[in-house]
Amino acid sequence: MVQKKENQANPFVSIETRLDGLEQLIGDKFEELKGCQSFPEDRYVDQNEASNILGISTVTLWTYEKKGLIKVYRFGTVKRYRLSEVLNAPKLILTK
Repeated sequence: MVQKKENQANPFVSIETRLDGLEQLIGDKFEELKGCQSFPEDRYVDQNEASNILGISTVTLWTYEKKGLIKVYRFGTVKRYRLSEVLNAPKLILTK
């Protein structure tokens, strides 16, 4: 009975218990979301960003498009490139 009064009197015990529960909950949610996380490489970049990443001009990027070395995605009149494909483009260009 004395132990119960000590826990009630000490607010830090209650806070510590709550923090432990929150840490467990956050850890569980993190593991749950890890599998369905969208990676930055899945995003699309515009022509200027793609050419900057590759260190080439936009004209050279257009030439690579025409040669089939990099794929362009069109959303209406907007051209975009998948970041993962832009990052892998130098490997494709060197082998062709």
